[in-house]
Amino acid sequence: MLILQSMPDTPSSLESLNKAISDFLESLQPLLQFVAFASIPDSAEAFRQAFEDWKLYFQEQDKALLAFVIKHGLIGVERHFTDEQLWLLVRWTVEHGNDVVNRRLPEFVTTKQIQDIVNGWGTIPYLLCRKRICADAVEAYRMGLHTLVIPALLPLAEGLASEIVSKPRRNDTVRLASEAQMTHPTTDADFGAATMEILERSYYGWEDFSQPAIPEQFNRHRILHGRISDYGTAANSIRAFLLVDTVADMWCRLSAKVAVNLSAQSLQ
Repeated sequence: MLILQSMPDTPSSLESLNKAISDFLESLQPLLQFVAFASIPDSAEAFRQAFEDWKLYFQEQDKALLAFVIKHGLIGVERHFTDEQLWLLVRWTVEHGNDVVNRRLPEFVTTKQIQDIVNGWGTIPYLLCRKRICADAVEAYRMGLHTLVIPALLPLAEGLASEIVSKPRRNDTVRLASEAQMTHPTTDADFGAATMEILERSYYGWEDFSQPAIPEQFNRHRILHGRISDYGTAANSIRAFLLVDTVADMWCRLSAKVAVNLSAQSLQ
């Protein structure tokens, strides 16, 4: 049996009908006031200016977040962090200094989230063939063995990136892959540019080994050439997972181009 439960009661008298009409008209007052305001001369210009100010405000907010993620080398956060989390990190940085990012970044990423990120690589043949390495990296992260996590993951980023670029070289394949995805229609231009800057300035930036490293620096060349000893932090492990995940995201979005590149390489 169909029972109608949300239909309003029919007014039982003329008095109640008048009250219902009065209540309805009163509820329309905000709309009527808005229409009256909109009919005032120059109100259209006022609305346009208000909209432009609102748009500019959010553009400035986005620029501030992008500058923050570039400064602290937080690649791939647009896929796994909310704006609220990033703004909280910004606030802590203002209140306690730049070092707070490395100390408190792990509070935003649980081991389960790391496992979920790695599970998302299951459709990529290159990483599927190396699932034992990925699983060991997750377990090492859980155990706090960050000096093992990072050197295990860095080669995976470069190996997968070599499937994206047509002529892979020794240590710049990730940067070249990032360049390749910049023109893809699914790439966010702002975050794509931020990714390029982080890779070039930080992760794969040229290093003078005769000079001391920045404390806890995440730089591929210093880590894999044994030129830094304090890289093994939870924050840098997160950066390593996000780096591989960023290349995996590039691979997935450029999969048609990847197939062409692999076919060309097999004929050489």
